[in-house]
Amino acid sequence: MDEYLLARERVDRLRIIWPKLGEEDRLLLEGKYLLEYSSAELGERLGCQSASVRMKLTRARRRALKWMTEGEVEP
Repeated sequence: MDEYLLARERVDRLRIIWPKLGEEDRLLLEGKYLLEYSSAELGERLGCQSASVRMKLTRARRRALKWMTEGEVEP
């Protein structure tokens, strides 16, 4: 039950910060984790190489996690 509640809280915080993320960050995170696109597919959509996608994705995850953990956002 505790794991469920923690996961639910993370989802709620992600919903709150989602609009704050830039369009590219949202595209990357949605494409990778919801639509399960490969780095090559994301690269095609963004007009860059798959190696660049991996770095962009790392940065997008870091920004989202930072906003989710800094306490700026109230669930």
